[in-house]
Amino acid sequence: MARVPLFNRLDAAEVADVMQLLRSRRFPSGAMITTEGEAVIGMFFIVSGEVEISRGETTEVLENGDFFGEGCLLAERHNLTARAVTEVDLLLLEREDFERLLRQSPELDEHIRALSHEVQFKD
Repeated sequence: MARVPLFNRLDAAEVADVMQLLRSRRFPSGAMITTEGEAVIGMFFIVSGEVEISRGETTEVLENGDFFGEGCLLAERHNLTARAVTEVDLLLLEREDFERLLRQSPELDEHIRALSHEVQFKD
């Protein structure tokens, strides 16, 4: 979680709050995880497997320990397409859970929104 620009300045209690919200998801090889332009599902952490991320003409493959979708947590639509290259196990931070956490903690909400203006997101 410390590698995620959106979360790297959170204290241990705030990180623990976020970690409790993560849900396990599995996708078979070839499955579409997100599609550019669709409503935001949330942010994904890759536990195992490989995911191909496409943004316009740019494509990259992410693997164990990588993450994607963090910039979309505060947006309406995905600006990337993600496809499982292999069977992939992910941890998902759903947007609704993230927003509920921010509503419950005005200090965390202020902190995250301030960081979102400072940090250049991957997506």
